Amino acid sequence: MFTMEPELKGYLEHNTLGLYLRCTETAEIEGLVVDVKNILDRRFFCDGTRCLQPSEGGEVKGDCCRGPIVLLTDLEKERLAAHLEGIMPHMAPKARAWLEASLRAFGLRPSRPKARARSAEPSGLRAEALKAEGLRPSGRSLTAKPQGKALARSKGDRSQAFCQPYAWRGKDPGVAALRLRKGYCLFRVLERHDGGWCVRCAIHKYCLTQGLALWEVKPFCCWFWPLSLLPLYNGRFLLTVHTMDTYTFTGESRGYVKKVCLSSPPPEAPFIYQAFAAELRHLFGEAFYEKLAALAAERERGNEGSPRIIWKECVSEGDALPVSKRGDPSFGAVRLPRR
Repeated sequence: MFTMEPELKGYLEHNTLGLYLRCTETAEIEGLVVDVKNILDRRFFCDGTRCLQPSEGGEVKGDCCRGPIVLLTDLEKERLAAHLEGIMPHMAPKARAWLEASLRAFGLRPSRPKARARSAEPSGLRAEALKAEGLRPSGRSLTAKPQGKALARSKGDRSQAFCQPYAWRGKDPGVAALRLRKGYCLFRVLERHDGGWCVRCAIHKYCLTQGLALWEVKPFCCWFWPLSLLPLYNGRFLLTVHTMDTYTFTGESRGYVKKVCLSSPPPEAPFIYQAFAAELRHLFGEAFYEKLAALAAERERGNEGSPRIIWKECVSEGDALPVSKRGDPSFGAVRLPRR
C-alpha cells in the first residue's frame, strides 16, 4: 500500500470535503464520523402533501419521486420481484396496468387477487412453471408468437418488468435502475387528500400494511435518503445529510436538497437521528444508536448553540477525543498525525 505523503494529505485537507470537515462539528461514534449539525440538529419530516405544487400545465409535481435514478442491486431486484404481487394492489391504476402488461410481455402474468373472478389462464407460480417449459400462461408455445428481444433477454427474470438499463456517460456499467414512467417512479401514487394532493410510495405502503421493515423490500437509496455515507481517505466513513452545504461531495442535485422536507420542515418535526432511528440501528447497531442518542441528550442539556460537547464516554481512556469544534484545525474527527 502506498504511503500517505504530506503533499497528498494537504491536498485532501483542502478539497471540498476536507474544508467542510474543518468547519463542521463532528463526533466519532463506534468508528463512524457523525456530522453533528446535520444528524442531531437538523429536523426532517416526509409529508406527501407539503412538497406538491400544481404546474401551469395541470401537472402536480415537486416530490422526490419525479425523475429519480434509483440503482438496484441484484438482491434488491430479487426482493421486489418476490413481493411484487403484494405491492401491485397499492399502485396507481395506470401504473399497475402498465406493469401487468409488461409482465405479460415477458411471459409472466401476475397473480390476481382472490377477490376477483377466477381466470381461465394460470397465474403466479403456475405461469412461471409454464414459462420454464417454453409455454405461454395460456398453454400455447412461446414460439407461436415472437415476443421480441426483450423477452429473449429476460430469461424469466421478473425484475425486467420494473427495471430499466442504466447508462453512465453513454457506457453500460451493467446495473439497472428502477423504471420510470412518464418521468416518475413506477411505484409513485398521487391521490386526492383534503381537497389537495398527496403523494405516496406503493412499496412503502405495502411494507406498512404487511408489518415489514422498509429495508426488507424497498431500495436502499430510497429508505436511506436524505442520509449520506461517504468514505474518507483514512478508512473511516462520514455520516451526513444531503444539504446545500454537502451536495457538492455527496453527489445529490440542488433540486433534491431544496425539497421542503429538508429545507423547511415543520418546527415540531423530529430530528434526523430520531426520524431514522430504526434505519440507523439496523445499519450501525444498537450500541451506535445508544451513544448517538446520549450525545443528543447531552447537547440538549447544555448550550445547543455552542460547538462545545461534553461527552467522552464513547471512547476508552487514552483514545483521542472523538469530538471536534467548528474551526478546529485538527480536520474534524478525521485527525491527521502531527508533522
